Amino acid sequence: MSKRRKVPKDMLTIVLVRSRRRCCLCYGLYHEMGVTSGQIVHLDGDASNSKEDNLAFLCFEHHDQFDSQTSQGKGFTKDEVVYYRDQLYKAVQEVDFWK
Repeated sequence: MSKRRKVPKDMLTIVLVRSRRRCCLCYGLYHEMGVTSGQIVHLDGDASNSKEDNLAFLCFEHHDQFDSQTSQGKGFTKDEVVYYRDQLYKAVQEVDFWK
């Protein structure tokens, strides 16, 4: 695993704004659209890869589940998170928050 690096400020801003601080797994699994506390996850596990397509915003619980590896439980996959992230981004764009 690579040495932990901070996500560059411009990339951090892009992910936070596009997600509007909504966890993409909470949205994908439960259709929850509430703002939540969370973290940016590096989908490929490489903390030095801070390209936009490698990042997503997850609540603390889902971030822990994504990063955890167990011998029996099936954790969240990268493809699953990417799918829900893209669905969330689309939903956020379609919602008129200013009404």
